[in-house]
Amino acid sequence: MKKLRSALPPTLVLVAMVVMVTVVPVPYVIWSPGQSLDMSGQVRGHPLVEVEDPGGEDKHTEALTGRILATSMEQSSPTSPRGLVGLITHYFQGNRTVMPADGVHVLGQLPGDSGEARRLEVETSNEQAMAAGAHEAGIIVEQWPKIITVRANGPAHQVLFPGDLIRAIDDTPMSTEHDVRLYLRTHKRVGGQAVVSIVRGEEEIVVTISKLIGSPSDSTVASMGVTVGTGYIYTPEVVFHQDPDLGDLAQGLPLALTTTMRLAEVDLTHSMVIAAVGRVSADGEITGVPGINEHVQSAHNGRATVFLMPQENCSDMTITVPGMLIVPVETLSQTIDILQRWGVDSALPTC
Repeated sequence: MKKLRSALPPTLVLVAMVVMVTVVPVPYVIWSPGQSLDMSGQVRGHPLVEVEDPGGEDKHTEALTGRILATSMEQSSPTSPRGLVGLITHYFQGNRTVMPADGVHVLGQLPGDSGEARRLEVETSNEQAMAAGAHEAGIIVEQWPKIITVRANGPAHQVLFPGDLIRAIDDTPMSTEHDVRLYLRTHKRVGGQAVVSIVRGEEEIVVTISKLIGSPSDSTVASMGVTVGTGYIYTPEVVFHQDPDLGDLAQGLPLALTTTMRLAEVDLTHSMVIAAVGRVSADGEITGVPGINEHVQSAHNGRATVFLMPQENCSDMTITVPGMLIVPVETLSQTIDILQRWGVDSALPTC
């Protein structure tokens, strides 16, 4: 039996194979170091993290001798053409991560989400970090149920708005988002109404939500057609002058640290360039982030000499940077204590 032979010359077949390996895109994404953001810097003539008194005037804050940097990482689009050779090259770079596209979501976004969903997630993360920073500065922080989104065709449309804080429903005080859901479930019916006391800006308002609808998860449970989360109230107010579309969920730790220093009017930088990364909950817990190696390189590119990172990420880190001290932390209180004792107590946590 004769062997089948290719109708193409062997040289042409080899060239075709090389072209396919080099050019034909494969479904992978690449993580790489991003730009660092100076949280202690200025934007449009204002501090990026600004403290305002109740009258809206800029509040004097202690000038920092050093800088606080928020590191970042960038992710290539899953639809960007990537040849296999290019991916292999990135794979062997210590500050690049190559991952299958079908197992990765764009950082800071929910699976299949829209830009608006990402914006809301970043805003919520920032608010939690600033609330934690305010608490560490000795400020009393109150938590109230907060309107996050309003359904366009729901009963609360043009009655409630994102950012409204719920004080009470039918004169029953509300302390948490769970209180709101429980009250609607046990005291209201579909088609009924709810009288809601809210705080909007500086005003306290009472509005009526008529013709309550069924909840998306259970049509027999009354709903106002809104998403409720948690709002944080404290004085003086802290304003973060960054477009949430440009924000990053990993910037919680540097934002919380800067908030604490602004409100407490203290300088914890000790003339150093300090980079930091990590999500921070409202109670000050620091949790890990994806791409820690890329964040380390982002810190180094920003000329940081100290890098604060979540303890949780220690097992993920595979690179070292000469001349930059890497300090893992678990809580905001611990981080502030370390910075307060800097140069006095040399015992620092390590991975």
